[in-house]
Amino acid sequence: MKKVWLVVVIMCGALVLVGVWYFIFLQHPLLVSNTNSYPNKNSTTTSITAQSNGYCVIYGNCWQDKAPMPTARWGLVAVSDYNLVYALGGSPNNESALSTVEAYDPSTNTWATEAPMPAEAQSFDAVSLGGQIYAFGVGDGGKGTAIYDPRTNSWKTGTPMPSYRSYFTAATLDAYIYIIGGYDSNGNPNLSTEVYNTETNSWSTKAPMPFSNTFPDLFGATEVNGLLYVFGDYSGALEAYNPATNAWEMTTNGTTPPNNFDSPILKAFNVNGLVYVLEENGEVVSYNSATNSWLNLVPYSKNGPQQGILSDSAATMSGNAIYVLGGATNNDTPAQFNVAYYLPSR
Repeated sequence: MKKVWLVVVIMCGALVLVGVWYFIFLQHPLLVSNTNSYPNKNSTTTSITAQSNGYCVIYGNCWQDKAPMPTARWGLVAVSDYNLVYALGGSPNNESALSTVEAYDPSTNTWATEAPMPAEAQSFDAVSLGGQIYAFGVGDGGKGTAIYDPRTNSWKTGTPMPSYRSYFTAATLDAYIYIIGGYDSNGNPNLSTEVYNTETNSWSTKAPMPFSNTFPDLFGATEVNGLLYVFGDYSGALEAYNPATNAWEMTTNGTTPPNNFDSPILKAFNVNGLVYVLEENGEVVSYNSATNSWLNLVPYSKNGPQQGILSDSAATMSGNAIYVLGGATNNDTPAQFNVAYYLPSR
């Protein structure tokens, strides 16, 4: 009789554990997304609707909505200190820029307002390095450097960029910040490479970009194996800067991404050795530098598969997750509050 009761207790305990797992990972209302998730476009699997957070945690390669930003805007910058996700500046319309800073906490899915930037800015860029956030193109005639300390919630100014530029890309390589691409004050491509040293608060100029000169505002850049890889220019181009030789080179040996980068590049991120490239049309591809190969991934969409990221959105990576913030319709209004979250494949 005791053995029978023991078997019953064990079976009941197992059922309870299964029920708890199912509730937490698949059905908990705080964890279930209202967003459609779509499997890899290279597979034959049909679409998956209202995928749970548990599914994303286990399998990855899926998108979910998160709490919207308090302030709708486009032309903003997203940056993370690996703890919070910050939305900087941008514009709510075609007429004015913002200095607004709002911080998203992934652990609580909530937003808070932080100290504003020293000046209004839109279509600029920022990076996180050494526990501080460096925003470029803020004030000082569009050349200003603004430095934010999350610990004190305060800003200070750094040495301005050597040259004016808008719609540029900022990226880190080793302990330095590289500023590439964009347009000068006359609207011409600015192909100079300027490097900021955070330790000395000083700038140096390196070899200019020799290849991508048609659309210098459509880049994504990230560090790969000690090189600065640059993706974009509507051409499928993939260039790399080598700091040891102060030289640029084409790196793909003739291979191109599946869609040849037929849309502006939102951002590029190195996640555990794979580079994830987000385009404004919603396409997401990954690049493996070891095999020199590309793979289509789940596209982002606010209204269904392949409807695209809104123009002038912002993106950043926090932990191993990628966040897309804000944006606007094609005529730049109305600005959006939306926040989307992408977890790469496990």
